[in-house]
Amino acid sequence: MITSFNNKCFLALWIALFLLLTSITPLMAQEDPSGEKDVPQTLEQLEERIKEVLAKTNTPGAAVVLASKEEVFWVGALGMADLKEKRPVTQETMFRVGSISKSFVGLTLLELQERGVLSLDDPLQELVPDFFPENPWEDTNPLLLSHLLEHTAGFDDMSFREYVLSEPDITLEDAFQVNPRTMELRWPPGKHASYSNVGPSVAAYSVEKASGQNFEDLVQESLLDPLEMETASFFYTPTVQERVTKSYEPDGVSEMPYSHIIYRPSGSLNVTPREMGNLIQMLLNEGTFQGQAVLTPESVQRFETPETALSAREGLQMGYGPGSFKTPREGFVFVGHDGGIDGFISSFGYLPQEGLGYFCSINSANGRAIGEIISLIQGYLTRDLDRPTPPQGVELAPEEMDRYTGYYETFTPRTELSRFLEVILGLTRLEEEEGMLYIKPLMGGAKELVPLGDGVFRGSEEPVATTVFIQEEGDMILQGYGGPASVNLRSLSPWKYWARLGLTVFSFFMMASSLLFALVWVPLAVLKKRDMHRYMSLRLLPVLPTLTFLALSFLLILSTLAGGDPIQQFGNLTIWSGGIFILTLLFGLTSLAGLVQTIRAWGWQVNNFIWFHSLLVSLGNMTATLFLAYWGVIGFRIWA
Repeated sequence: MITSFNNKCFLALWIALFLLLTSITPLMAQEDPSGEKDVPQTLEQLEERIKEVLAKTNTPGAAVVLASKEEVFWVGALGMADLKEKRPVTQETMFRVGSISKSFVGLTLLELQERGVLSLDDPLQELVPDFFPENPWEDTNPLLLSHLLEHTAGFDDMSFREYVLSEPDITLEDAFQVNPRTMELRWPPGKHASYSNVGPSVAAYSVEKASGQNFEDLVQESLLDPLEMETASFFYTPTVQERVTKSYEPDGVSEMPYSHIIYRPSGSLNVTPREMGNLIQMLLNEGTFQGQAVLTPESVQRFETPETALSAREGLQMGYGPGSFKTPREGFVFVGHDGGIDGFISSFGYLPQEGLGYFCSINSANGRAIGEIISLIQGYLTRDLDRPTPPQGVELAPEEMDRYTGYYETFTPRTELSRFLEVILGLTRLEEEEGMLYIKPLMGGAKELVPLGDGVFRGSEEPVATTVFIQEEGDMILQGYGGPASVNLRSLSPWKYWARLGLTVFSFFMMASSLLFALVWVPLAVLKKRDMHRYMSLRLLPVLPTLTFLALSFLLILSTLAGGDPIQQFGNLTIWSGGIFILTLLFGLTSLAGLVQTIRAWGWQVNNFIWFHSLLVSLGNMTATLFLAYWGVIGFRIWA
């Protein structure tokens, strides 16, 4: 799952890079930015509106499936599958569904659990003892299959090195050796959900060892054959080569190559839209497809139900199930999953109680397009339904409200690579105003949390509880899914909050002031005014880190303007990734040089203001350098 921030300061340039390089955020958890919408009332209107989105966003093609318990009542094949060959999308065209593959992992394991092959509560150490990653909390928090499927194992997400590898025949065992650090547990299993592409593939690997069969064969037997998904495949088969659409960059023109993700169970499935309709029908019918039982109702219910995170144990029903994500949208609670891979973005979701579901996919990496299409589809499906009445808020006593207010930090980044960003940009305040609790992220506006009692809250427009507070080892933990707080937060002492914020502001203010000061002394030096060339190093060295930082920011901007796949640009040694390495190294070296020279200049016959300003700028630069060096960003080999 992915976090989002506003572009309000220089650090946002770093954020833009990492947002581009992570998988798609669960789109069902996003808020509709348009507010009130003109909801399509007929299938004809829906099709026309989707075509408008494709044209407006320059998205080549899309597939849409709408289903009820009784039937798949619409399969929309829209636009082009191949621009060069002018091949249109049809109902037989295959799309790559990315992380929706994880739903097939979860459902297969549930079917194997029914047969007694395994249990989701099996410890990984018993299933694959020779493979098992070190778990410092084994005695109290053993790593279970369910943790891997619900993203509560504590695993890191894929590194850039793992993302760029495209190996069609690699085994899972070999894939795990590419970057074993990905499977280092960052916190006790079964506590905090943090999305990882690695976890479900580890689960698939453990099943292979337990059953003695390839995982793809198990999926074929357990799901694909019973659901008549005749062409669906995790591999680049001749049928897939013939039927799969071309994929395109966000511009809708530049073609992207087919990527063989090394963790096949987590993202390589290819399907036709009609085949996805069969899956949705089975889920809507509690495991039955065309009169045949594929899964038991209990297994489907388990698929839809988060159980392993702290929030689930406190009764919160939103979040990750074993292969699913459950969150409110359009005033209803949808279950499903999203996925993105090399130019494809897909989503499926369904309403278990109302008996309606959808699947959609586009062949362009255009997040705006898929977001608008999903919103149109969900609006259409729910247009005639009575919206659930949100649970009534309660008034909290002042002393109870005081338990939740205060300073917080995000602490479970999806990838450790971005932790240095979250240390600052994840700072959050929770404040009480007129009996309501407001969450106020550092980089976003305030949002209301309505108290429901017992530490449970919902957003002002949400039909169910989505956020819960948990006292854990002396800290107050917030876990939220959807709406105002789609995040894990941990209480933070005020002095740490203000120290981090203060040092950040100080560093950037000093960097900015060095540029402003240079606007004065550089022209004077060029005009060769008296004394301007004396002690030039004292004036020049402190401003070099700022220029280096601006060069780094400019490089990131150029990388996005240059087009191409950012995963390839930064996951391999290229001018862009190499530039990051060189510039971050230069930032550290010039910061150190500036501080050393400023200290050496003590006692020189130089204007006191010039010396003191150089000292402050150098201290600000070194503060940033030490922070970045601590998190491994100085000399950042992003491709390694």
